[in-house]
Amino acid sequence: MYKKIKTVSLKLDNKIKKELEREKLENIEEGGNLGEGKHLRFLGALVSSIKVNLIKLKILYLGLLSFVVSIALTISKHIFVVFGDPANAFNVLYNQHQAVSCPVPYSQFKKAQRHAKVFSYAGLATMILMLSFSTMITNFLMGPTEKIVAAGYNLVQESWTTLSSDVAHHSNGDGSGWIKYSAKTNIEAGETIAISLENDSWNETTDADFNSYTSKDASLLVVSNSIKLLKPNDARCSADNECETDICDCRDNTCNTSTGKSVGEACSSNSECCTSYCNAVCSYPLVLFYASGSYNGNLGGRSGADTKCRAGGAPSGYNSNNIHAFITVNSSDEIRDMPTKYSIPTNRPVSVWKSSIYTQVGNNWADLLDGEVTFEAGLNDELILTTKYVTGSNNSGAIYSTTGHIQDAASCHSWTNSTVLSLPRGGWDDSYTDPYGATIKTSGLGRGSVSNRCNGSGLRLLCIGF
Repeated sequence: MYKKIKTVSLKLDNKIKKELEREKLENIEEGGNLGEGKHLRFLGALVSSIKVNLIKLKILYLGLLSFVVSIALTISKHIFVVFGDPANAFNVLYNQHQAVSCPVPYSQFKKAQRHAKVFSYAGLATMILMLSFSTMITNFLMGPTEKIVAAGYNLVQESWTTLSSDVAHHSNGDGSGWIKYSAKTNIEAGETIAISLENDSWNETTDADFNSYTSKDASLLVVSNSIKLLKPNDARCSADNECETDICDCRDNTCNTSTGKSVGEACSSNSECCTSYCNAVCSYPLVLFYASGSYNGNLGGRSGADTKCRAGGAPSGYNSNNIHAFITVNSSDEIRDMPTKYSIPTNRPVSVWKSSIYTQVGNNWADLLDGEVTFEAGLNDELILTTKYVTGSNNSGAIYSTTGHIQDAASCHSWTNSTVLSLPRGGWDDSYTDPYGATIKTSGLGRGSVSNRCNGSGLRLLCIGF
């Protein structure tokens, strides 16, 4: 940088010298024109005077420019001497390329230059620190400069049925839902705008009111103008919309992520089917269920009892002609003879339909007559038929008879009498604790007398369908 400025300075000096020589020549020419004619002398003097003045202006301009360059040259020289290459700086400072001898040894100059650099950096850092410190002190004593601002506002709310601004948001986050306002005239405007607190309430009593809000928690069910909690997996259910997964498994009526297959769908095991019976496709098993009513001893015989079973309580899909009362009527119409008498298939698995669930309790008809109706190893060991039901039979499915007992009393006279005081024979699931503290579960068709008499009104009827 120093060398470039030095070159510019020398060029300016040369130009100034040339212009000075031109000025001398013009002055000489102006004097030479004095001996000519009057008019020519005047014209020549005017031209020469203009040239001289222009040359002087140019000299003045070059002189000012040279002055500025000289200052820049001096500054750059000092910077170069302090921060430049020591050898070049030494030559610049002492014109070593021209001088025969130097007043200062080069080694001493190099050492002095190193000290000058340190002091220069230190001085610059000190100046920056002092400037920063003085600024902080000034701000502390005088305080920050306050900005003068001005603002005006004008708010006009024409309608309160919709939002005028999207500044305030409902919890939905999309500005929706602001359709009810508790006041319209309680705004106070000063330096700020404030709305005073107002109390208000309203009722929302229909399914549409609750279901219209997208912020409704996903674990809530709105039905029949009420709110219900949705059920987690494994909780008992009766419909899909009761579950968080929106699936109520038909196999055990619990909330699940999947459900069983319906009748007619291809299957490979009983556990895949809602009916608990797979025969290449899901099919209907032999099913035991309670008739929907309670009765006295006069069931109307076999036909009346079958009609009561067909009136309600059976799962859907069963032909009413294939539904019969699970009772012994007389010696020619016993439970054990029902496959022959009513074409009941004996090779189908047996299930109990209760609480809208099929629970398999036997592999075939024979399992029903083996002394235990519902308990079968590997299939079920739970108490299911806990409500006592009439059969008029013993555990093997034959008509009940014993010494000292009137046979007709066990079946309320073939289920046609509601006046006798006898207790009919029946079955149920039960449990007891043996002398060793173990719980024993029992289930049979003819375990004993039921709790209600033939002339009572609380007899329950068990039915079978296929």
